[in-house]
Amino acid sequence: MFHHLLEPIAREFSGKRAWLDVSRLWQFRNTVMTPGLRESCRWCVERFKESGVSARMIPYPADGKTRYGTHPPMPLEWEGKSATLSIVKPTKEARRLTSYEEEALALCCRSASTPKGGVTAQVVILKDGTAEEHYKGLNVRGKIVMTERQASAVASLAAKHGAIGIITDTCDRPRMPQYEPPVREVFDGPDAVQWNCLRGTDDTKHLFGFVLSPRIGARLRKLVETGGRPVVVHAEVDARSYKGHSDVVDAVVPGARGDEELWALAHISEPGAYDNASGLAACIEIGRTLEALYRKKILPRPRRTIRFLFSTEVTGFLPYLEQHKKKWPKVLAGLCIDSVGVDMGKIGGEFVVFRSPDHAPSFIEHLTAEITEAVHNMPCDTFGDNNYALWPWRMEDFWGNDAFITDTYFDIPTPQLSCWPYRYYHTSKDLPEYISADNMARTGVMCAAMLYFLANAGPREAMWTAGLTAGKVKERTAVKLNAEVLQLDKSLGKKPSKKALMNAAARLEQCAEYYGLMGCEATAQALRMAPKSVQAERSILAAIKNVSKAADADMHSAIGLLGDLAGKRLPEPPDEAGPPEAEKARRLVPKRDAWRIPEDKLLPAAQRKKLAALRARPDCKGVSFNDFWPWADGRRSIYEIWRRLRYKKEIPLAVMIDFFEIMTRAKVVKMV
Repeated sequence: MFHHLLEPIAREFSGKRAWLDVSRLWQFRNTVMTPGLRESCRWCVERFKESGVSARMIPYPADGKTRYGTHPPMPLEWEGKSATLSIVKPTKEARRLTSYEEEALALCCRSASTPKGGVTAQVVILKDGTAEEHYKGLNVRGKIVMTERQASAVASLAAKHGAIGIITDTCDRPRMPQYEPPVREVFDGPDAVQWNCLRGTDDTKHLFGFVLSPRIGARLRKLVETGGRPVVVHAEVDARSYKGHSDVVDAVVPGARGDEELWALAHISEPGAYDNASGLAACIEIGRTLEALYRKKILPRPRRTIRFLFSTEVTGFLPYLEQHKKKWPKVLAGLCIDSVGVDMGKIGGEFVVFRSPDHAPSFIEHLTAEITEAVHNMPCDTFGDNNYALWPWRMEDFWGNDAFITDTYFDIPTPQLSCWPYRYYHTSKDLPEYISADNMARTGVMCAAMLYFLANAGPREAMWTAGLTAGKVKERTAVKLNAEVLQLDKSLGKKPSKKALMNAAARLEQCAEYYGLMGCEATAQALRMAPKSVQAERSILAAIKNVSKAADADMHSAIGLLGDLAGKRLPEPPDEAGPPEAEKARRLVPKRDAWRIPEDKLLPAAQRKKLAALRARPDCKGVSFNDFWPWADGRRSIYEIWRRLRYKKEIPLAVMIDFFEIMTRAKVVKMV
């Protein structure tokens, strides 16, 4: 169905050209919204145009005030001009520790300026610094604190206790604990300087921050802790935060007809070759490749347009999304291309296809995986000169980032594509030398084939994709049920009680229901490709029924298997009437009008009061509204949401009803 696309795309796509673009983009060292980031946006626009792709740059206010929807205000633009940190006492140890001119990541983003001529202050070592007790017995007023944590994590408390600045030598883990090990250790990058940002909030906007490598940090720590005298440093920073702009690069490879689109998103706001010059360069070369194939008449121009969007991660895309809200229903799907092309032979890791979130199941992850496997199986010399280039891949649960548009509020199914783990994530050692031209080509060919397939998809593609998805989701349900059987067998013990057996059967039913319904919804979504096709609808409905029947059959098989393992027959799960509120909950179908739950201060006073009272109720203890907020998509009743979620977490149905009714009165939820 898509295999005929791979060879012509691979012949046209240049991994070497993409690698050169990575090396050029890396030199901008992008971080938060800055003039340098704007220059890289301009460069990307020109690069698209050189390739025959129409492109423009759209500015949006970054003034600390403007909101898009219910999202927090866009932060101010920031510019770092110069910064130096030096030891001045003890005199015999005087030396420069670091400077912004030598390493841009040495200065924390959103640092404030020092007074002209700089400041001279003693260094105080914090043991962590993220909790009040860490400051007990320490006088940090007028001093510069040193921590091994992220600067942003200690900023508020450090400022509260009177510190004027922060030094960090963090080699902090990449904050993705669900995908670890490995956990980054100091010796993995002793000379790497990790990117740090301050938040620039009112309580911390006077602070500046410096980042040292673990090696230089260890020397400074040793001097402070064993030198016998106070260590004094001189810090001089020239930086500013101001009302500026957040830019979006908007490039288009037009389709032959209609106003439907595919989107490819890549963030432009991080300072490394891997993260995310690689994603930008891949998009630029994908755009060039597709436009060249159309113009050479090797591939016919598909009916849907392919649009490439670059901006700061997540936040930068929000203005564009809100401005083009009417366009969302016309966007069939997307791709989030974030940190790709890694030379796994040098630095390890795998190519990862991240799934859709559970509340927004989609065919997209299964189609992506199928094309990824096809590219993986192509001969190595298709992509370059290295016949030993590795490109292992796997699937992982939803992570987020710019794939947030998968959320049902936006309803644009978008898998995130990344390489992970990566030793030098968010550090100065994230260099072009760790990017492979061959693997840039593999990534680009996979993405270009997927975008073209979807851009031209109709009834045949919809039916095939639904069949593919049905097979994959049935397999996943069976795998999840098997895992539950093994876990339950372990927990039941040798002499399980009747109640324990009944609970085990109910647990297997909930598992089958959870993944079975997800599978049905993912399969049904393939109809987006051909919503008016009676034949496609009939075929896809048959596939959905097949998924549902398979989940039910697998549940009964799992119950039987667990009974065999336990030596006792499990009872069939009883029919449940549900809580007293069940009937009311069945009638209420909430549809949210915001991506995230709005801040309390944005709600009417009466609803804020009701929400506070709800949070204070005993049955609301331990409940996070975020656990069920994303499921309010206008298709599921509150009862259906509650019933589905009990497999993952027990949430009182009364709490869910009352919360959604409060949000309905606040006009951020509609009952449909």
